[in-house]
Amino acid sequence: RLGGHPAVKEIRGAGLYFGIELQDCGGLASQAVADRVLYGCLSEGVSFKTGGGNVLTLCPALTIAEDDLAAGLEIVARHVEAAAR
Repeated sequence: RLGGHPAVKEIRGAGLYFGIELQDCGGLASQAVADRVLYGCLSEGVSFKTGGGNVLTLCPALTIAEDDLAAGLEIVARHVEAAAR
């Protein structure tokens, strides 16, 4: 869903450890986009770190249920889309 999104520069990772690198979008610097996504997700209970200022670093528990993973990723995707408007 986020592949090809104007705010997303690259998605990379292995297994359940991955990063979403953001880029400047909608007049906002990449770090500002990352901050908006991070705080929006935190407000909905999804916690992660940012690396380098513009990379969302996601590393859910290996025992996470598929439904919980899908719900968390949906929240992240929604906030990436909203931050880039």
